[in-house]
Amino acid sequence: MLETTSSGNGNGSRVSTSSTPRRHNSGMLRAHTTAYFAGLDANLQMGLAMVFGLYLIVTVGTFSKLPTPHHTGFMSSQNNLVRRAKVLLNGKYYQPAMTAADLKGLIAQEEAKLTPEQQRDNHYKQVENPQQAILQQQQQQHNVMAKIASTSPPVIVDWNEIAKIQTIFPIKATDSVEQIDHPGYQYANQQLFKGPAPPPQKMTVPKYWNPPQYGGDVRKFLGDYGSRLLTPQEALAIGSKVASNDGPVETIYITIASYRDPECPVTIDSLFTRAKYPERLRVAVIDQRLDDDMRCIVPATPCSDDPHQVLCKYSNQIEALEMDARLGIGPVFARHLGYRHYRGEYFAMQVDAHVRFVQDWDASLVEQWHQAHNEMAVLSTYLSDLNNSIDPVTHAAIRPGRPIMCATDYEGQGKYKHLRHGQQPEGPAMIHGQPTLHPFWAAGFSFARGHFVVQVPYDQYLPMIFQGEEISIGLRGFTFGYDYYTPEKSVCFHMYAMLENKAKRDKVPHFWENTQTYRAAGTKAMQRLNGIIGMGDPADTYDHAEEKLYSLGRVRQKEKFFKTFGIHTDTQTVEHHLCQFVGQPMQRLFLRAMRQDQMGLDYDQINYEWKDPNPTKK
Repeated sequence: MLETTSSGNGNGSRVSTSSTPRRHNSGMLRAHTTAYFAGLDANLQMGLAMVFGLYLIVTVGTFSKLPTPHHTGFMSSQNNLVRRAKVLLNGKYYQPAMTAADLKGLIAQEEAKLTPEQQRDNHYKQVENPQQAILQQQQQQHNVMAKIASTSPPVIVDWNEIAKIQTIFPIKATDSVEQIDHPGYQYANQQLFKGPAPPPQKMTVPKYWNPPQYGGDVRKFLGDYGSRLLTPQEALAIGSKVASNDGPVETIYITIASYRDPECPVTIDSLFTRAKYPERLRVAVIDQRLDDDMRCIVPATPCSDDPHQVLCKYSNQIEALEMDARLGIGPVFARHLGYRHYRGEYFAMQVDAHVRFVQDWDASLVEQWHQAHNEMAVLSTYLSDLNNSIDPVTHAAIRPGRPIMCATDYEGQGKYKHLRHGQQPEGPAMIHGQPTLHPFWAAGFSFARGHFVVQVPYDQYLPMIFQGEEISIGLRGFTFGYDYYTPEKSVCFHMYAMLENKAKRDKVPHFWENTQTYRAAGTKAMQRLNGIIGMGDPADTYDHAEEKLYSLGRVRQKEKFFKTFGIHTDTQTVEHHLCQFVGQPMQRLFLRAMRQDQMGLDYDQINYEWKDPNPTKK
């Protein structure tokens, strides 16, 4: 069988912006090959040569072997295919390259449609008439390519314009908004709303970031909603940089979900004052508050009296969506709104509203991400407690350990049963010079390339969900091709209700105060969460609203995740003591499967299944 190889490393290629050439017959194509190739880069020359070579092979072979009527029709369709390939190569189009393995897979799918009798006939033909078998294989390959050409139109992008928007920072999310229905309102007992009148059902929120330069659908451009792994070229098309005293630096978007939290302004102050490059930061706060509560982005002193306050000095890099706390339905919806504020920054981070940062945290975190040598790396973990963790003078981290996520189990009852990551072990890093792989994702701290929040956004339709969000995002991210790491060095710490902060934090309200108002929402939302990620009862029905936006990807199968890390969804049990494997053993074994282009781990190369070595021991 003839094989088609991809140009370069299999990435999509930037293409010439010249106009589409006029129609040529085969003689003119040969005469103009040299001139035509001269205007293309090496990758495109290889791509066009592939199509042109196939054209010549099939032309010669079929001319000598096929009857005249068949030959005429076949050549006509082949010419159409070549002309379409030329149009794709010469316009401002982008279509991910197809590898030989992709083509083989599609041909295998076509062959699988044959009856057993047809398959036996094909086998005999290959043995008795090899030359005819080759022609048949060429015909199959042509049919598949023609099907791709007719059913998978390219995404029209403008690479020059993409490069331009990568220099614009900051971009306000409030410049592009829409109205949505509050997802918990349909379940609300409005008689329980406090105040003179219930809050409005309609909310004005930012639209998802979707610049027209990416062809009208940035998620289709980035792997087509998880149907394939995004390419290095696509990844590089996401992310802005900004000038600093040390040259251009990658921008960082930070989203903070705050529920009536007085620590929110202090967290923002810590972000900027302890950053090495505060000019690279952009913060969006979802500020759920009542009228008497402190506002997250309003300084204690008017800016006219003290313009050097962080909330004044960096006001152009800080924005907030203020939301009536009576509409507070949990962190999932608040963080969903936070993801809507993303505007093309190079990195995206989410933290809670009661966090403190170490000095030069941004430079340290970016460096640690780069040390993973993995475009799909997500640094995420449960944060250590703030008490005795940061030097009060130098603001350096003085706590030697950092958490690693390796423990999970089912909790809850009935329809509300879900997988939850509990308390995680903490200790000094045993792997140095790079972050450590671990299986799970944490909502309280996540740092990744901007395309992560574009591809794996929080689900808009999960009111009153608290436990369960982490396995939802974590599993969805895994199936899109992302890998999770714990940083070697902690850059921020969480103010838990512990020790000297216990009395202070115990006074802070939580969204659970709205439980009675939205009592009917939680069970329905958990059914949707588990249904979408394939961890619920198959007999259950759930709300499928906009499911395409929040579904699993197809880069990896969810079953691979469950099998690898010892999770049994049928019995809702897990293999315990996974922490014995996570760390150095997992790092040594799994990093062998890193793709050569550094686009994540290839789990097709990983054949590992965790089994509890001590099943009778807690």
